[in-house]
Amino acid sequence: MASVKAKNTKVNKKENKSTNNVAPFEIDYEKLAEAIVKAEVKAKEELKNKTINTSVKKQRSIKESIRNFWKLMTIKREEIEDDSITFAFLKLGVELIVLVAELALFLFGLVWLFTPLIVNYIGTKATIFEIAVLMFYGLLMLIYSRLLRVSRLEIDRLNDREYLNAIVGSFMGIVGTIIALLEFVRSVRR
Repeated sequence: MASVKAKNTKVNKKENKSTNNVAPFEIDYEKLAEAIVKAEVKAKEELKNKTINTSVKKQRSIKESIRNFWKLMTIKREEIEDDSITFAFLKLGVELIVLVAELALFLFGLVWLFTPLIVNYIGTKATIFEIAVLMFYGLLMLIYSRLLRVSRLEIDRLNDREYLNAIVGSFMGIVGTIIALLEFVRSVRR
């Protein structure tokens, strides 16, 4: 055991000697400044070339647009490589459903929020409790409409097909439940 400790101390002493003998690293600040300036110039040129290339790509001729439209209308089964169009339509459909729900909740929230003020202005008296309940529900609708907006923006950035299919299935289930409840209420009233 003592011999192992002695060997370890010898190794540690050798390591300490080797680290103490290293010469300090000197920096040539003029070369460093030149390298920084060159890198900045190169980055600006690359950014300029990139913006020029994107603006050229955005400009399309009418002839090219007609050719692309004709190609889309006459596409053959063998030329279709993936399901990007189907994915885009599903994504658009879900976004539209969420957008309609968002706008409806926003408008109903505003109406419910300002209804007590309008009712009191007209002259019909409402209790404080009724006013508070209407304003509370209006505020909840406004908050929920903003949450739906965030959800819509997240769906817009979505790239996972399975997750989108799960969302579509969930919306179909919700819509089916709402239709069933409305039909049940309608049948009970008769």
